[in-house]
Amino acid sequence: MVEFLSSLRFRLIVLVLLAVIPAVGLILLTAARQRALTAGEVQRNALRAARVIATEQERVLESAHQLLITLSGFPQVRKKIEPLATGCLRDCWSPCTQTFGLRT
Repeated sequence: MVEFLSSLRFRLIVLVLLAVIPAVGLILLTAARQRALTAGEVQRNALRAARVIATEQERVLESAHQLLITLSGFPQVRKKIEPLATGCLRDCWSPCTQTFGLRT
């Protein structure tokens, strides 16, 4: 065993390991930092996207609310005159499908 520890092969292996281990440690540390930075960036992007979507949903809901207020002002709808109200609502439906992404 003493013979192996004093051999040139063993000394070269130890020298290579001493040179490689700090480099591997640095690589692992850098990867961990990069992973943390990326996770933070992903979280910020997700939050930003959620805010944009929430703002858009709020706009759509407000538009729908305004449309319902407008429709409730039509005499045909107020008086519940079925044929006239149906025709009125049908005429109003087409532009709404584009505004709200609805299907006919």
